[in-house]
Amino acid sequence: MQHSIAHRDGKMAEKRPRMRIWRQADLTYQTRPDLTYGAKKGGGFFYSRIVDTPVSERCRAGYAKFQGSEIVYEQRADEVIFVLAGTMSASDGEHAYSLEPGDVLFVPRGTQVVMSGQKDSKIAYVWQVPDAENEVRSMPDETPAAPGSRSVDARTPEAH
Repeated sequence: MQHSIAHRDGKMAEKRPRMRIWRQADLTYQTRPDLTYGAKKGGGFFYSRIVDTPVSERCRAGYAKFQGSEIVYEQRADEVIFVLAGTMSASDGEHAYSLEPGDVLFVPRGTQVVMSGQKDSKIAYVWQVPDAENEVRSMPDETPAAPGSRSVDARTPEAH
């Protein structure tokens, strides 16, 4: 998965991971019965983790499909979820969110998540493997947003 890069001076650089591409048509999905609750007949939760070791020691990414099912889990690292298809809902025990294609959901590490999706709902997810150096790091309350974007603080009534 890694290759050497020769510099102009002829010295070899440290081995680095190379870029990879995964085609959706080539993905295989598996199920996690331990996470799935309330699946309707013919429904379920299926995922395909595409970035994992040995591709990356620090990043995880993949797709998940919901077929009229609900999952419950505790997120062990900050996670970003991109809703690709279908309608979904997510809750952290205090707030509930309705999600639709194009929405991006940030889930902080340590959050108890309840997520459900109607038939043919699909997400992409990305999270970084925590390490001892990252574990204690905190973010300031005010983070500059990208131009034209809008962030809703989950602590405000507008977040519902």
